[in-house]
Amino acid sequence: MSYKRNEKRSYMPRKLRSTFSTLHHISFRNEWESNLDNAIAQAYKLKEQGYMVEDSLQRGALMESQAKSLLKRLKEMDCEAQIIPVATWHGEKVVFLVYKPPKEPAPTQEVEKPQTVKRVKPQLPPEELVKKYVKTFFAGTSKEPDYSKLQTDGFIIDPHYVCAFIPKTSNQPSGIVGMLRTLQKGTPLKTFENTTELTKALGYAKRIGNANIAFDDAGTVVISLQNFQKALKVLGRGEFSVHSEGKDKPAFIVDWEGNAIAIAPVIDPEPSLTTTVDGAIKTYESVKA
Repeated sequence: MSYKRNEKRSYMPRKLRSTFSTLHHISFRNEWESNLDNAIAQAYKLKEQGYMVEDSLQRGALMESQAKSLLKRLKEMDCEAQIIPVATWHGEKVVFLVYKPPKEPAPTQEVEKPQTVKRVKPQLPPEELVKKYVKTFFAGTSKEPDYSKLQTDGFIIDPHYVCAFIPKTSNQPSGIVGMLRTLQKGTPLKTFENTTELTKALGYAKRIGNANIAFDDAGTVVISLQNFQKALKVLGRGEFSVHSEGKDKPAFIVDWEGNAIAIAPVIDPEPSLTTTVDGAIKTYESVKA
């Protein structure tokens, strides 16, 4: 007679696994809660250094293997990253991962370049400028220039006694030369650039009836527009300054090297026949547009 053996099944291993899992959860929770505050404190300390830390940081905890993978990718993107361990789960650390975006390149500061004077060519020496002055201001007259005046007076006056050329080498302490040298120590009444555009603007101003040019909005220092054009023709392109003691006093048109042409004032100029350097340019540009 035979019989089938009835083996008793044991569920002990299952109960052991269940017990182990419960204990592991409790151990992990205890470790997590014990270390969490410190880990968050570390994270927010790094936040002060520019690291990205979200308010829901603890919800984004990672297994260390995941964090290391992300860490590699972040470094490839030139980010700085740090891992902050919190607890251990089944032999692997559970961590926070914080990172800092790559630094933006600092904007290059443009070094302010000193303004350079635009000149077509270097200024002529005084002896050549004297010749240009004579050719321009003595044209149409039979009077010959007295070049000796450069040595005795420091300037040459034109036949009509309204303009005088003063080379940069003149240092007479009195007269119009002394007046100019004193004025040059102060602030110019006006500065401007003698360009082709200005030449055209002054030409247009003359064609529409302007006879005078003022160097201040109040119309205090006013000279003949024609003489102003001649002075610029002699001295050429470049940066100029205008100096004057005021109403009814000569205006000195001075180039960038100190050569000057003094021009007598227009007494009681008619405002409707008077413009300014800026006004002439503005009017010309409005017509040209």
